Amino acid sequence: MITELDDYQQQAIKTMKEMGLEETNKYCALKLCEEAGEVSSVVAKHYYHGKPFDRDNLKEELSDLTWYIANMAYANGFTFSEIATSNIDKLRKRHGEKYNNEFYS
Repeated sequence: MITELDDYQQQAIKTMKEMGLEETNKYCALKLCEEAGEVSSVVAKHYYHGKPFDRDNLKEELSDLTWYIANMAYANGFTFSEIATSNIDKLRKRHGEKYNNEFYS
């Protein structure tokens, strides 16, 4: 089991076709949208079509999103750890240590 973000990224980039920065950015950006739609589909099928919530499919679609993020980040010179740290830093500035509803007032 992979437990470190940068270890995952190093494994993920091995499976990405080399295509240059511009093409990688276009491909990954479009595929991120597609995979996000597939996550939405898992939720919609449950709440609007009466299907059981498919956690296995959700995990698969979330893992696909993760792969595209890892590859796009790498192509642009970011480690997965840098991306995650940047996100947490941004959230801490907004919310502190827990959700801050006042931020959105």
